[in-house]
Amino acid sequence: MKKVTSALLLTALTLALLEAGSWFYLSVFEDLTYADLAQEKSRHVTIVMAGKNPGDLRFWNNQRFQLHPYFGYTLEPWSDEGVNNAGLISDKTYPYESDRDSLAVGVFGGSVAGNIFFHIDRVRRKQVEKLLLPHIRDKGYTRVEFLNFTLGGYKQPIDLFNFIYYLDTIDVAIFIGGFNEIHQFGTNVANHEFPADFPKWKYWRVLGEGNFSPSELRLIAQLVSNRDRQEALTAFASTPVLDHSMFVHMVWKAATAVLMKSVGELRGELEEEAEIERVYPQITDGGDLESISNAFLVKLRSYMRSADAVGRAGEVPTLFVLQPNQYVPNSKPLSDVEKREFLTSENLPQIIAEWYPRVRKLYSDLGSEGIFTVDLTEVFSDTPETTYADECCHLNALGRRIVTDRIFDAVISREAFLDALPRADLGQRSELR
Repeated sequence: MKKVTSALLLTALTLALLEAGSWFYLSVFEDLTYADLAQEKSRHVTIVMAGKNPGDLRFWNNQRFQLHPYFGYTLEPWSDEGVNNAGLISDKTYPYESDRDSLAVGVFGGSVAGNIFFHIDRVRRKQVEKLLLPHIRDKGYTRVEFLNFTLGGYKQPIDLFNFIYYLDTIDVAIFIGGFNEIHQFGTNVANHEFPADFPKWKYWRVLGEGNFSPSELRLIAQLVSNRDRQEALTAFASTPVLDHSMFVHMVWKAATAVLMKSVGELRGELEEEAEIERVYPQITDGGDLESISNAFLVKLRSYMRSADAVGRAGEVPTLFVLQPNQYVPNSKPLSDVEKREFLTSENLPQIIAEWYPRVRKLYSDLGSEGIFTVDLTEVFSDTPETTYADECCHLNALGRRIVTDRIFDAVISREAFLDALPRADLGQRSELR
């Protein structure tokens, strides 16, 4: 009996020491309290279990996508915090009907446009509204609202389709792009994937193709099994009593970290399998590069002209912004950080150097036709500080602020732009258009 009692005491003491040690580590080094344990497990489950099939390749950056009949793809509606009924990131339900005295500014484009939108909407809203109101108050507008129609990978003509679909809810349209059109076209050409003006295959092929190779199916099965293990482990660590143990939580964190590392490795293998060259049917006449390139520019010009024409017909002033990119030669004095960390892409230097001049000329030509275009390629020409945030194209806070200022300075300086707005009190937008 003494031995049993001693063993139980020793076990209890060991568990107490482990609990105390875990509490010390998690509270001091990870700033966790007992109240945080359940929340951390819940967040983990949300990430891991966000999709019913984690191997179907419909995850990018922990977001779940789905096919859309008009726009190609959107996020899955309500699939994550901040995703609305239309599968776009917004705290508003679409179609959104603004109040009669509100100016609804729609922003269209890919992930860079989205970064700029959220900078405007969440950081600079009051400043931008204060800037715009003196120019629109005489038409009956007393507030400004911003609507997000951006999503990673979006480009023309997806932006055009979005604009037409939601036209009745918008008063001003700002298209921010150029890079996605160039990057995806250039990547498709380099990979011999046609039609080259389609989005890159990873944005649409995996959503529409249900069959996988045996190697892909094997990796998918491992991912599903991994997910199930994490679900079971989290459920066990969340049972009463255990859910309040710092030691159990620490063991759970260590185990799920190992499993998540395995997920990353499996996903890497799966992406490599999917990267196997897939050549799409060549549907263009005369498959030489120059004819394909010219056809791409003609289509891009047509999409932008069409968006402008739709805007004029619906009395929605439209602005087309060509976004900056760090790979455009001599476009800015690069900081040490940018040189070291944000110029590491293998394919972008060639694609951007070849295509940005041609697209810049397209924007300039459209401007000569009376379409409102703003070329921000050299917007950072006098900014030696770091304005980019990664090796692709995205901007940091300073970059977003400079771009936002330049966009709305251009809007204000072009008097005829806001003059084209109808009066706010003419009735609902749907009645007007």
